[in-house]
Amino acid sequence: QLWLDGRNNTGSGHDGNAVTWTDLSGKGGDVNTSGLSWNDDGLRLAAGQMLELPDAAADTIKTERFTVELSIKDFSASEKRDTPLLRADNDRFSCYVNSAGNLAQKSSIVIANDAASVLNGGKTLTMTSDGDTLNFYLNGVLAKTAKYEPLTKSATWDHSAVNWMRLGGTDGVTNVTYQGLRIYDRVLSEEEIRYLEELYQPH
Repeated sequence: QLWLDGRNNTGSGHDGNAVTWTDLSGKGGDVNTSGLSWNDDGLRLAAGQMLELPDAAADTIKTERFTVELSIKDFSASEKRDTPLLRADNDRFSCYVNSAGNLAQKSSIVIANDAASVLNGGKTLTMTSDGDTLNFYLNGVLAKTAKYEPLTKSATWDHSAVNWMRLGGTDGVTNVTYQGLRIYDRVLSEEEIRYLEELYQPH
């Protein structure tokens, strides 16, 4: 449903002055990046900058059956606070570095400790949802599984109420390079996730 590649931001190569991040999925989800900065690896967001994603991102999350692949590199923060890497409104589906400095979903499900070290050389975080279970992979290797809890799901995990998705957030302490983002409207198998990691190897 959406494919953004930081090293091929125009669809025909990398342009360090690009003001549009071309959607390589062919579905027309190009993103306006005017006023933001690129480096050779992708889009660099700093000091609370954010990038609003096209409607296709939120529409896919609403289905509760999806896969999100987020490739990020060189994360740093000036202090330990909950800082979003990928966020939905009301945090119904969000990936954070939490206040303890760990990589987490919704700042509570810890995927990996010491996010700064984990993300420094680059990582692809893949998240799958089948409406019952969330699986988290780092560079194609399963790192965490979490079950939706019925009461929690009815409240803060209600994906059907997601209206927008964005990279980055309002917090002014985070710096990170986004190497790529792919969103699928189905649950990829573990074999597919490993294959895509080996095929693209953004790091």
